[in-house]
Amino acid sequence: MTFIESWSTTIVGRGVFFLSAWALSFNDVRNLWLAAAYGTTYVVGAFLSHRCCFRLGEKRMLVLTGAAQLAAYLALWRWLGPGVLFALFSFIGFTSGLRWPVVESYLSAGRTPRQTMGAIGTFNLCWAAGIPLALLTAGWLIHRMEASVFLLPACVNAASLLIILPLPFRPVHLPADHPARPGQVELARMKALTTSSRWLLLASYALSWALAGLMPHVFGRMGFVESAPALSGVLDFVRLLTFAGLIAWTSWHGKVAPLLLSLAAMPIGFFMVLFGGSLGAALTGETIFGLGCGLVYYSALYHAMVVQNASVDASGKHESLIGLGLVAGPLAGLLGAVLSGPLGGQVYGMLLGMGPVFLVCGFGSVWALRSLAGERAGASA
Repeated sequence: MTFIESWSTTIVGRGVFFLSAWALSFNDVRNLWLAAAYGTTYVVGAFLSHRCCFRLGEKRMLVLTGAAQLAAYLALWRWLGPGVLFALFSFIGFTSGLRWPVVESYLSAGRTPRQTMGAIGTFNLCWAAGIPLALLTAGWLIHRMEASVFLLPACVNAASLLIILPLPFRPVHLPADHPARPGQVELARMKALTTSSRWLLLASYALSWALAGLMPHVFGRMGFVESAPALSGVLDFVRLLTFAGLIAWTSWHGKVAPLLLSLAAMPIGFFMVLFGGSLGAALTGETIFGLGCGLVYYSALYHAMVVQNASVDASGKHESLIGLGLVAGPLAGLLGAVLSGPLGGQVYGMLLGMGPVFLVCGFGSVWALRSLAGERAGASA
């Protein structure tokens, strides 16, 4: 079900920027505002998810958010327009922010760290596989169906309501004193890795969401229109392959090297997509960027769920950072677009707009690892 839901919501979540450009004549700036609106409501929903679950219960939260999204998709199908799109796409962002931390808590609750790694790996493969496949079909569907494309996720939401029924009212967590829980030294190490990877998670979603709003025009300028959504899905396909590699190579967890690799890969890939000037450069940039995103996402979710024992609070913080990235990326992209004119070029504008995102998140990630550097120095002594 995770695969199907990911596929259908990607048709909307990523495809909406192509629909808005083709059917509603949105330019880069309006698409970035649309992306920022979604991100703002997403982070609010993710931040409130733990509190709402405390009052309502996790199962009830899944039912309510699923029903609310079903209604929003049907309304978009019936009354698509610029104002309606901004309002309901923002509402879908809010309900998604409420929903995903609960899904992740049910996924990991009651599992040992080793079992959690396997469960998260399967989960990552399922949702990540749906995205590139959705983008392969998004251009064809949106060109021919336009607003009717919202009926697909509506059907999936209706089906998910039935699948939720057998779930327990609340997920059952591993006892705090369970022998499989990490010791204090290992927990301290994993907390440092969690903080570091969360900084990079924020950067990855800031960059990817800015790209989501800009790639329709990046590929459009090269002459690719209906195939543009499929081309934009290369980074998602690479992220999927990265997840598969991390499942096969389990010794990555607890290591710093994957985080440092992603720290370098994401800005390089981002600027290659925007300013490479050719299809080959753009696809190479997506490949590099997708690798960095995959490393960061798996690391951030796995370490957080082990440290905080699969709580909704842990996954809520994870999703809140994703939401912050969904806000920060488009806003930084808008700043770059504004600065492009006075500075005489989009490259300079984007460097000044997106540069602070790289610098702040990169510094936060490296600073969080300082305790591990001392640990390695002590071990070598």
